[in-house]
Amino acid sequence: GDVILLSSLFDGLRKEEVEFDVLTDSDYAELFKWDDRVNNVLEISDYSLSSLRRVAEKVNALNYDYVFDLHCVKRSFLLSFFLKAKVIRYRKRSLLRRASLIFKNLKSK
Repeated sequence: GDVILLSSLFDGLRKEEVEFDVLTDSDYAELFKWDDRVNNVLEISDYSLSSLRRVAEKVNALNYDYVFDLHCVKRSFLLSFFLKAKVIRYRKRSLLRRASLIFKNLKSK
């Protein structure tokens, strides 16, 4: 779900003439490779500490101004420690959403 929702941001970014790349798990890379709104697709398949460092080196070499962490999980949080660019995180509040869903379902019964 998160990977598909990410694409909803692309039109707004392009409208503002923002150039951007996507870093995603190799399993999902094909979803973005065909999308002409994305400049480059960076892939990751190994989430070991040494692999995260290698990915960070590649990302740092591209001299990004910002990195947006829209997934906000432990591995992306760890990766961000190795990045030179300013990292901005989107807090999904998934627990709150799930609780809201549960309470909504309880009310409807």
